[in-house]
Amino acid sequence: MKGDAIVDVRGIGVIRRIMKVKKVAKTVERGKIIEVISDDPRMPQLAEKMAKKIGGIEVVRVDKTDGEYHGYFRRI
Repeated sequence: MKGDAIVDVRGIGVIRRIMKVKKVAKTVERGKIIEVISDDPRMPQLAEKMAKKIGGIEVVRVDKTDGEYHGYFRRI
């Protein structure tokens, strides 16, 4: 899966991560996919909470590849 917008949050804290994704989420059209690249192993468990905190996005899925996590969120 490929995102329409990609947000790299590797190496940054949770609050900055949320702010960065929220900023991008406001710029994409409804129905578009935001791909969030993270190195945080908690990503699969926290994706739903992050989407609710940001608002206006929903989790599509989270994949793990080579120690990185790719979260896919749809703008709603």
